[in-house]
Amino acid sequence: MWKNRLILLFCIIGSGVLVGMRGGTAAYLLFYSTLFIPVFSACYVCYVYIRFCIYQKLEHKTVVKKEKVLYQFQLANEDWLPYFRVSVEFFKDYSNVGNVDRARCYCLSPGEKIERTTYLTCLCRGEYPVGISHAKVTDYFSLFSITYPIQTKIEMKVNPRIVELENFVYQPMYIEEKERKIRKGNQQEILDSEVRQFVEGDSMRMVHWKVSAASGKLFSRVYKEEERNRVGLLVDFMPICAVPEEAMVLEDKIIEALLATAKYFWKNHIQAQLFYGMESSGIMELATYADIELLYSFCCDMKFQSILPMEEIVTIAAASAAAKTSVSLDFMLFTATLSKELFSRLDILQKNGVATTIFYMEGKQCHPLKELFAQAFPFVVVPYKEEPCPILEGRAKE
Repeated sequence: MWKNRLILLFCIIGSGVLVGMRGGTAAYLLFYSTLFIPVFSACYVCYVYIRFCIYQKLEHKTVVKKEKVLYQFQLANEDWLPYFRVSVEFFKDYSNVGNVDRARCYCLSPGEKIERTTYLTCLCRGEYPVGISHAKVTDYFSLFSITYPIQTKIEMKVNPRIVELENFVYQPMYIEEKERKIRKGNQQEILDSEVRQFVEGDSMRMVHWKVSAASGKLFSRVYKEEERNRVGLLVDFMPICAVPEEAMVLEDKIIEALLATAKYFWKNHIQAQLFYGMESSGIMELATYADIELLYSFCCDMKFQSILPMEEIVTIAAASAAAKTSVSLDFMLFTATLSKELFSRLDILQKNGVATTIFYMEGKQCHPLKELFAQAFPFVVVPYKEEPCPILEGRAKE
């Protein structure tokens, strides 16, 4: 474009010099023609800018992340002038349009329509525009161009996906086996110190021989279901201090890692609780499939607008763990923010025997406290350009 402008400028200067030196009809015709070209080109692109039409259509406007959805767009010349060079640009930060040549320029004759049917994939959870972001109109001589903004952009709501973890390498360890266990169905039971009188149908293995010998009657041991460790999932819904594009990506990583972990625990019959904060603190049990569905619906509409910092959520979770003295509670923390206050709270918990694994969603810039946390706690970093679930499965890129 700049090359064409320079050529035109030299032509105008050359024709002007020719008029001054020789004059004549031909010289003046050449001079006024070179002056008319940029005026015509500017008027042409302004006219096309006003008259040009773009139509878009999506099969669905609510999808799941990475789901392919049918997408159609149409460029139309509903005028009597030909459109020589028209190109379109798509939103590409959070979505991808397949099988489209982004560098192609379209030429439309009067009344012509160009329609393309392809698919669109959304790459991140959230609500954002997709499809064509703008069109670019260029005149025939490639002197001027105008960007044509799309007035009616397609707003897409993208729900998070739940990734099935085949293996979770950061699964917390449970209490050691006690002196004797038996299995009954799919539940694990442990021998209790209490006894009761032997009744018909009791197994002879349940007989407490010492008590029976001392009393002269048969007594059976009492078994109860073993109490297992619980997992506390602590999630940070505070606004992330980053540009909106970066913040949306980090929010998506937090949600995806949380959902994958919660479903893994449910499938493996591991008791879990969710601790979070919005205007106040909240606790959600994750024991049944209905609980997982409720958590998913909760995450679909979640706005990261909590007023409770992560350290307050840690304090609430620690108080909940202290109330259940018979069951220990391991913590898993999902956040994109690190602070000295959070480090202090977690350090106190660790000194009191509460294990905490931190899943840190890293932004584009390295956080200055990252090394401090990594030296003190089990600290799992999810880089900005990587998905969280391969890292949870131990398949991180080397």
